[in-house]
Amino acid sequence: MRFPPLLWKTTNSVGFWIGVFFLVHFVGCWHPPLEAAHSWRQATGLMVARNYFEGHTTFFYPKVDETNGGSGIIGMEFPLLYYLHGKLSLLFGFHAGTGRLLNSAISTLGLAYFYALLLRFLSRKAAMYATLLLGVSCYFMYSRKVMPDTAALAIYLMGIFYFFEALRFGKWRDGMLSFSLLSLGLLLKISVLPLVAFGVFAYFHYRNKPKKAFVLLLPLLSLIPAFVWYFVWNPHLASRFGNWYNLGGGIDHGAQVFLQHPAELIMHVLFHPFFSYLAIALCVFGMFMACRKEIDLGLKVSIPVFVGLFVAYALKSGEIFLTHEYYILPAVPILAILAGNTLAGLKKGAWFLMVLISVEAMANQAHDSIYLL
Repeated sequence: MRFPPLLWKTTNSVGFWIGVFFLVHFVGCWHPPLEAAHSWRQATGLMVARNYFEGHTTFFYPKVDETNGGSGIIGMEFPLLYYLHGKLSLLFGFHAGTGRLLNSAISTLGLAYFYALLLRFLSRKAAMYATLLLGVSCYFMYSRKVMPDTAALAIYLMGIFYFFEALRFGKWRDGMLSFSLLSLGLLLKISVLPLVAFGVFAYFHYRNKPKKAFVLLLPLLSLIPAFVWYFVWNPHLASRFGNWYNLGGGIDHGAQVFLQHPAELIMHVLFHPFFSYLAIALCVFGMFMACRKEIDLGLKVSIPVFVGLFVAYALKSGEIFLTHEYYILPAVPILAILAGNTLAGLKKGAWFLMVLISVEAMANQAHDSIYLL
C-alpha cells in the first residue's frame, strides 16, 4: 500500500516530527513530578523556582527548602531556567508544568538547530535520521522534566550552529550569539563540556579552507563563565552558607567504581543513550563501516578529544554516572549522527528500522511516562 502523496510528504518532513516531539510533551504536563526517574531532582529544582517566585532570594543565591538549619542557599548549576520559571509564575501561577514546558520548548528548538547544523556536513536524509534518533533517545524523556540537562545540550548545539555561521561569514552578530549560547549551555550544565571538541574539529576540517580565524577562540572563551560559576562562585556559596556542593570525586576513585561494576557500566553505555539496542547496533555497524573509509582529519583528531573529555567527566562523576541516565546525554548527539548516517546509507529498510528503534525506545521509556497512560 502506498501512502497518499500529501501524507508521505508531511511525515517525511523533519519539521513535522519535531512538532510531534513538542506536542507530545504537553500531555499531562500539569501533573505533579511523579515520574519514575529523578522525581527528587525535579523537586529540588521546583524548590529553587518557588523561592524565586515568592521573592525569598535573588538570582545569584539559589535557595532550596532543605536548609539543615541554615539559609538554604546552595551552589548548583546556573539557575536561569528556575529563575524564569519563578518569574513566569507571577503571571500564570506557580506550577511544575511551567518548568516542563520551558524545558520542552528549548529542547525542541535544539532539535531544529541540530538538524540545521548537520545539513552543513551530511546529506539531508542522514541529518533527518540523526535528528529523529536524538528525538527518541533519552533526550525525549529528560526534555520534559524540570531539569536543565536537555536544555543545556540544546542551547550548546545552538551555539555550535552559530559558531559555524560566524566561522564562514565572520559576522559579529553570529560570533556574539555563538559565544553567548555556548557559555550559557555550559553554565546550565557543565556536563556538555566534552562537546567543546567541535572546536578542534573545525580547526582541522577547515585548515585549508577560507575561514574567520578569530572565531576559533570562541569555544575556549566560552569556558570562562562556567569556570567562574562552578569553581569560584559555587564553592564560595558552599563555604559561606554551609550547604554541600558536589564537585565530583577523584578520577582514580571513579576508575575503581567502574572496575568494580563492569556490567553496570557496559549496560549504561550501550542501552541508556537510546533505550534501544537496535540503535546502538547501528552505531557499532557505522563505526565499522567508517573505519573502512578515509576519515576526515577533523574527525580523526576531535573524536579522541571528545572521548577523552567524556571519559574524564564520567570518571569524575563515579558511581553517579552509573545510576543517572542523563549523564550519558553529551554523547547522544554524536551517537545519533553515527547511527543516522548509517541509516541513510542503507538501500532498503531504513524507515522500517527507524520505526522499530522508535518503538523500542519509547517502550523502554514508558516506565517514566505515566503521564501518557
